[in-house]
Amino acid sequence: MEVKINFTRKDFLEFNKYVFFKKRIKKSISIAIFFVLFWLIIMNLNKPFSPVLILTELILFSLVWVLFMFLSYKFSFARISKMPDEKGEILGEKTYILLDDGLKQISEYGESFTKWIGIKSLEENENYLFIFVDKIAAYVIPKRYFSDKSETKEFIKTLNEKIKK
Repeated sequence: MEVKINFTRKDFLEFNKYVFFKKRIKKSISIAIFFVLFWLIIMNLNKPFSPVLILTELILFSLVWVLFMFLSYKFSFARISKMPDEKGEILGEKTYILLDDGLKQISEYGESFTKWIGIKSLEENENYLFIFVDKIAAYVIPKRYFSDKSETKEFIKTLNEKIKK
């Protein structure tokens, strides 16, 4: 079974968003909570306890942090989408072939092969299949390259059978 795709900048960006929001968001939220609470403690260290003041500061610091994070993510994702070289290995046409002993990727610049035991997980969202070979490295297959949903399901079923061996 094989699928041919054309991996674009948009696909690259969507993969990075998926990894961030699926695998890194909890860490970012934990860090944010820690810094907001730390800042509140420092700001109110030598002041009498005032729930209204603390609540006001909490809301203010939280809003500032959310705005900061939103802008930070916006600029980061804009920068990430420009990272891959137009004539590099990441973007462009690729063919994925499911073999008995592993997954083969063929592109204009070469081939790669991953044994089934080297695949960590198969994840998906509405538009993509992510075949993870490490925590943040994956073969990304846009679902738009399958002719219909039954072909997508068959590909996923075959992948799951091979990965579990």
